[in-house]
Amino acid sequence: MKTPKNTKLYEIAIATVWVDERGIVCVLFKPVRRTIENNRELIELISGFVIDGTKICLVVDLSKTMPMRAEIRNYLAAEYPKYVKAIAVISDKPLQRTIATTFQTISAIGFPMNQFTDEVEAKAWLKLFLHKQLKVPNDTKLYETPIATFWLDKDGIVCATSKKVERTIAHYEKNFAVLAGFMKEGKKVLFLSDASEAMPMTTAIRDYFVNEIPKYVKAFALVSEVPLPGTLTTAVIKLSFEGFPVTQFPNETEAKDWLKTYL
Repeated sequence: MKTPKNTKLYEIAIATVWVDERGIVCVLFKPVRRTIENNRELIELISGFVIDGTKICLVVDLSKTMPMRAEIRNYLAAEYPKYVKAIAVISDKPLQRTIATTFQTISAIGFPMNQFTDEVEAKAWLKLFLHKQLKVPNDTKLYETPIATFWLDKDGIVCATSKKVERTIAHYEKNFAVLAGFMKEGKKVLFLSDASEAMPMTTAIRDYFVNEIPKYVKAFALVSEVPLPGTLTTAVIKLSFEGFPVTQFPNETEAKDWLKTYL
């Protein structure tokens, strides 16, 4: 990456940082020895770009970065997901082992991360994560349950956003009652759920969810700004193994395009 001429630049010990016209935070690393202290300075800077709790999209150019110790790797692997929604890594050469391990560790927990050799491709991928997933409409009838808000969109897709509330079987019974209400002449619905605020569920609730959702739903798409809770991920895997159409997407547009194939 090249530093832009007409944009505010933030100079810190190990990098030059700026925000581009799309709101993507760009980090161009310098050939400087990396320490816990100067990496903490970077994290403090990027955390300041988080507004109203909305995590940022980050592109980092590691072409000139220096190797780092394992303790720095562990620090970054823990800190990046607190403030960052997705990371695109650019490098014109193979990554140093500890740096590569850092991003492998982040990726292993379901965090969206990808490596590119080109800035244009990196930012094109990040654009998928730039906006919030589902916005509750203000001109459509809403159906509220303790753990979700439901509505029917113009294409006939049932949409829901999760609430940050502890899950119980009774809560999911209310969700399924709403889904049943959208069924016309016994026809199952297409369901899009934003699980960004979803709380973990017990194994018993997971099994109940896996057993019940195929009764009401023809195809199930999920979007989320953060990695799904482990039990919800397991539920998705179990449903998929049983042949139920369920897929996670990075944004609403791709999710709805997939669901429309089942209309």
